[in-house]
Amino acid sequence: MQAKVDELTAVSEHLLVKTKELETEEIAMQEEVLQQAASIAIVQKECQETQEQLREVLKEKSKLQLEIESLSAELDGRVKEVGEAENAIRLKDQEIRTTVDALTA
Repeated sequence: MQAKVDELTAVSEHLLVKTKELETEEIAMQEEVLQQAASIAIVQKECQETQEQLREVLKEKSKLQLEIESLSAELDGRVKEVGEAENAIRLKDQEIRTTVDALTA
């Protein structure tokens, strides 16, 4: 009978040791899960910040693109004006040459 008691005591002690080991492992795993959750939260926040920065960059790009289009249209208008002025100068130059040729002939 004593042998059975000793055996059960040994089994109980072994189970207590294993239970402590499992509790220690569980605590370690819980800490790891908490650390990973914190890391995930940090990455999510960084992702949100990056998305916001991207939205701002895209907004700025759109503004700049509109400004470029406006300046391009203005430049096209100025180029047209310069072309018209050059044509007017050529016509005046031709008139002057014709007049000079007529006067010197």
